[in-house]
Amino acid sequence: MKKVKRWKKKRRLIPVLTDRYLKQKLLEFFSTYDQTEEIFVFLRLVAATWLCLHWADYDQDIPGLGENDIVADWCLQHVTPRRVVANRVQVWALAGALQVSLVLVQLNEEEADHVYVSPEADAARVHVLFAINHYDILYPA
Repeated sequence: MKKVKRWKKKRRLIPVLTDRYLKQKLLEFFSTYDQTEEIFVFLRLVAATWLCLHWADYDQDIPGLGENDIVADWCLQHVTPRRVVANRVQVWALAGALQVSLVLVQLNEEEADHVYVSPEADAARVHVLFAINHYDILYPA
């Protein structure tokens, strides 16, 4: 968070900001995991909290959750640890917590392309591409 504050403070000193300059700064900021790790930790906590509060909406989709298992324990193992691969439950929970609509596109060589649009149609839309164990956010050109 300190890095974000420094970046914002620096931004105020630059009189004219072009789109190109801003895009370059965003790419630089998000280019390494070390710079963004604190943001990802926060987002993981947001997703875990949402899952625990709205567990009934997700319990059928949570992989490996047994009848006697507690969602909070599952979140401690599969959501909050750093650098754990997020599956669709974590991504859907984060989108629900942030109140954004997901347009999820899965490209798979074996199956036809699959597009999922979350039900919050009035919310801001984020386009996400799922490709072999990771998600990419698609930005408009």
